[in-house]
Amino acid sequence: MAVHSATTTLRKSPRPEKTCMVRACSVDRVDGLTSFVDSLLVRNLRLKLCKEDIGLESLVAMLMDHVKYMYAENARNFLILDVPAVNRSPVSKLLADYANQLDGYISEWNELLHDSAREFTETESYSDASLFLFSSHKMLSDLLDDAEEFGFIEGEEAKPDGKIWIRCADGVAFSKTVHRLLAEKMALAISLVEEE
Repeated sequence: MAVHSATTTLRKSPRPEKTCMVRACSVDRVDGLTSFVDSLLVRNLRLKLCKEDIGLESLVAMLMDHVKYMYAENARNFLILDVPAVNRSPVSKLLADYANQLDGYISEWNELLHDSAREFTETESYSDASLFLFSSHKMLSDLLDDAEEFGFIEGEEAKPDGKIWIRCADGVAFSKTVHRLLAEKMALAISLVEEE
């Protein structure tokens, strides 16, 4: 499988019926395959699970159907990100049952995504494609485990409205600073893959 830039293009033509929104983020090396892991926005994941009686396997399959569709439209480079550790937000921690349930969904999603990405890369008919699976979960877990290592002050990871987390309509989200860190880590990881 070739390693190129992590961009995709899509020509005008019918899209698959359902769409999944994706987001990005830390390097995960699996059996010699450099992979970055794709992140479905957790809010959209919860909405889909509530609105439709659909399992995570079906959602991951839909996402991979989109990758295959874009491949059929001549896209050859894909960047997919896993779900970050949003279950560790200060708001989620206050609701222990919710945080545990969310942790289960995130873990299952990320495992299914990882397995599906590996299956895609091992399929002979996609041997000319590059699939980067970037783990935002790993990078953000590392940040939350040792915020000082990333330049934040001790205890910042527990503040619902600070330098790591900010308040938003859905509770809390990552700050611009964290998004910038994610982008930098992702760019670094891609550049390292391109050098191989």
